[in-house]
Formats: sequence, C-alpha cells, structure tokens
Amino acid sequence: MRSYVIGAVVNCNFAQFSVKLCALIALCLFLMSSESQANGVLRNGHGAGAAALGGTNTASTQGPIDAMTGNPAGLSTLPYSAIQIGGGVAILDAEFSNSANNQVSDDTDPGILADIALNYKLGDTGFGLSLSPIAVAESNWQYVDAAGGSDGSISYGRQKHRSRFLALRAALGVAREISDGVHLGASLGVIYNENRLQAPYVFQSQPDLAGFKTLLDMETEGLGVNATFGLMVKPDPDVTLGMRYTTPTTFHTDGTARGDVSGEFGAPVLFTYDADVKTRLPDVASIGIEWQAQPQLKLNSQIDWLGWDRAFDALPVALSNGSNSAINNIVGSDRLYDNVPLDWSDSWVFRFGAEYAVSDNTLLRAGYSYGESPVPSSTLTPLTAAISEHILGIGIGQRVGNYQLDLSYQWNLPASQSVNRSALLSGEYDNSRVAVSTHWLTFNISFVNPFVR
Repeated sequence: MRSYVIGAVVNCNFAQFSVKLCALIALCLFLMSSESQANGVLRNGHGAGAAALGGTNTASTQGPIDAMTGNPAGLSTLPYSAIQIGGGVAILDAEFSNSANNQVSDDTDPGILADIALNYKLGDTGFGLSLSPIAVAESNWQYVDAAGGSDGSISYGRQKHRSRFLALRAALGVAREISDGVHLGASLGVIYNENRLQAPYVFQSQPDLAGFKTLLDMETEGLGVNATFGLMVKPDPDVTLGMRYTTPTTFHTDGTARGDVSGEFGAPVLFTYDADVKTRLPDVASIGIEWQAQPQLKLNSQIDWLGWDRAFDALPVALSNGSNSAINNIVGSDRLYDNVPLDWSDSWVFRFGAEYAVSDNTLLRAGYSYGESPVPSSTLTPLTAAISEHILGIGIGQRVGNYQLDLSYQWNLPASQSVNRSALLSGEYDNSRVAVSTHWLTFNISFVNPFVR
C-alpha cells in the first residue's frame, strides 16, 4: 500500500498571508486523507524537527507546530514570532492473510496532509493558532470475504474493506513566562471528526441480530473539543523540563448507514438507517527533558502515557429510522444498537532524540521511539491494522535569512500481529495475520518575524 502526503508552501509577505491561510485551510479540509500511524491512530510528531527527534516535543520546541501540537508552553519560549507550514510524503506497505486470502496488499489512493501554525510573541507572552490533523487512519483493501455469518457459511465474495478515521484540530493557544525560566501555556481546540466503514459487517451485540452478516456502507461526521495544558521549567541554563496533559476528546458523529443482508435471507434485503457513532480519542500525559550536553549537542528524552483503555474500549453504533420492514420486525423496532469490541490497552511510549549543530545555521537530528501496541490480537482486523512499535528518525534543519527549512525521514519498522481465535463473532478473522511498515519524509518551512516590517 502506498499513500502520498504533500504539504504546500505559502508566504510572500504578511499583507497576503490571511488570504493564503484561508486557502490552505480549505485545501486541508477538502483533500485530507492519510494512513494509520504509530501511537494508535495518533501521529508520531507533527513537525519535521519533532519527527526526526523520535517525536519529542514536550521539553523541546522546534517551532509553532511543535508548540500547538505538543506543549503549548513552548509558545512563550520561542524567541520570535513565526509562521510554519509543513507536509510530507508517506509510503506504507501492509499485508493481510487469513483462511480465504494469502498475503493481500492494501491499496489506498493518494491523499493530502498538511500542518500550519503561527505564533505571535508579545513580551513574555506568546499566542498561537494552528490547523493540524491529530489522528489519521485509513485502510483500503479488496479481498475475499471469509465464510461466517449466522450459520458460519455466508460469504459475499470479493469485497472492498475500507475504513477511515480523521480528527482535524483547529486550535488557539497562549503561554506566558510567569517567572524566570518558568512557562505556562494552554491551547483549546475544536476537532472535526470523520468516520467511514465500507465492508462486510457482523453484528456483535444486538440481541436479535448478533452474528448476522451484512454488507455495510456507513459515513458519519461531527465535532469534539479538547484542551492541552503545558509547563516548561529551566532549573539550570542547560536543562529544560517539560510536562503536558491533553484532555480526552469525545465525538458524537451523525450520518447514514446503508446495507444489504441478502446473504442471510437468500434474497436482496436492503436497508438504510440514520447512524450515530460515538468515538473518543485518549487523554495523553507527557514528561520530557532537554539537556544541552555540549555547546553543539542537545539530548532529548520523553515518556508519554496514552489512555486507550477508555477511549477505544468499544465502538458504540446507534441506528434509527430503519427503512426495511423485515429487519424492523425481527428487532421489534426501527432502531437498533450494536457495540463493537475493541479492547485497546493503555500504552506507554518512550522517546529519545539528539540534535547536533554543525554550524550556526545547520542542525542534524536523529531519534528513536518505542511503544507497545495497544491493539489486542483478539480484536485485530485489517481495518484496525498492526501498530509499529519501533520508530527511527533522522533529519536536518537549515536557516537561511528569515527562513528555516527542516527535513526529516521517519521509518516505522515492520510490525506484524497474528490472530489465533478472534473475539469477534463468526470467526472470519480466526487464524489471520496483519503486517505493516511505514516510511515518512516530512518538511517544514518557517518564516521568522513575519509581523516585523
């Protein structure tokens, strides 16, 4: 599977900036698409600098993207105002096999991803504005539907198996140096969430339909709100400590679910429902340290805790206004409720990075992160995919006048998970295996002091 992620570069002068910012926001909203990432569906560093440093951004702020997606206290540590725009290219390879399929590859269409952030420094206070996808996951497979359903023999043949989860955050942030070397910050974000599922689907918990298999095409969208609080402290001129906490995000998304239960009834049985899907993103707590070990060398380390247990315990789906009288008679209502088990676990991620100043204008970076996959084998499917646990990154930063260019390469090392006996009904994913590996090439362009004439 290959997907391509591209960012745009804008900025000629500040008088044109607001028009170009609006254009970029519209582009992001219209063309957003990407693949599943490390840390569950959360990204492993947004800016190119953080990506090269193993995703460390709690005690180290490379620019406004890092501050607005990591520790907002960094807004007041930045010595200047800046506009930062980023994007990149991702190539992901994934394979799936089960009793009916042998090493099928994912085939997701190219998509576009971009980050943009700015900070404005006013004395000891920094203000920030950003637009960034904080969680992205998409799968697009075509493979033979393994036999299952209510009698264990129902198959819809070769079908599309597509899933999509997107959380796009628009945020405002503020930070202030409250005393010498102590910075407090916060950001508040409104998050647009989109969900898509197109695949054979087996009802899991609905009492009258549990085990029934249908072809399902469901799309929902909605909004959520979250906040991030951050602290940065310099107990020593060469040491910076950082802490941050992001609140959980709950989405109530609405849309439409369409399907066909012909396999169960032996004749075409089509239905349409209004769909209400409740999804969550986890709360995240991080602590990090940056150490100026030598005049030219900085070392970073960070530990993240992600509360996946409550966020991805199950996926509740509520359907209403059912159009098919046969199904309505079976369940005794035009409404039904199903709960899909996910059973993800809380996870810890450990990050390490090093930055070496070759000259006053050139920086070299490298990093590594490790986090045990939160996805249990018991509920694993190609639509949730295996999660890379080991990630390597390298990068370079170059300053030219008022511009800063950052490039990074990040490799999500190959990971695979196997299922012996699935916890999902009907057994289609018994004795299955999913493998995944991702390569990222990202960049940022920053324009320093755009508000100064």
